[in-house]
Amino acid sequence: MFSRPVPTFRSSYSIAAPAFANFGKLWALANLLFQVPLYRSEVPDRIRRSWCRDFRSAVLVLPLGLIASLSPVAANAAERPVVVELFTSQGCSSCPPANAYLNEMVKQRRDVLALAFHVTYWDRLGWKDPFSMESATDRQAVYGRRFGDGSYTPEMVVDGASSAVGSDRGQVGSAIENAKRNGQTAAAVNVTRTGDQ
Repeated sequence: MFSRPVPTFRSSYSIAAPAFANFGKLWALANLLFQVPLYRSEVPDRIRRSWCRDFRSAVLVLPLGLIASLSPVAANAAERPVVVELFTSQGCSSCPPANAYLNEMVKQRRDVLALAFHVTYWDRLGWKDPFSMESATDRQAVYGRRFGDGSYTPEMVVDGASSAVGSDRGQVGSAIENAKRNGQTAAAVNVTRTGDQ
């Protein structure tokens, strides 16, 4: 009768983690992957150790290669879009051309983040815009005080820095180009880290 040798399982072992704190979890994962039992009788120690070492090296090097290959994408992702806000209402008879222009921007321009805010002050004329929000009216009032031109529709605010009649493609287009050149919004944004958060 043919008898096979009884397989013996290797005990798990670990290599000291590198000094880089960021790789600690990745190193622990690589060690965990190699705690799978292997048959000593079928795989010589020399080959098993070599393969484990090569895999651990690959686990550490592959993420670095991935980061390096994505660096052009990350550079493009850092370019933020220009925010264009249209203040409009369904009760406004001069708003449809501005709405159409905003829709064109959504479909054709990847450098613009187009937002539509339906205001409530047209609701008092009998037709209630189902998309109108009091917060949109308040937002436009803040811009009206900032720019000194009050609240009107259709109004497009570009990057919070300039205002134009929403259907005036020339003025809105030049405001978008100015915002792209400046690369800054009217609001100052500061990010600080406090402790672990």
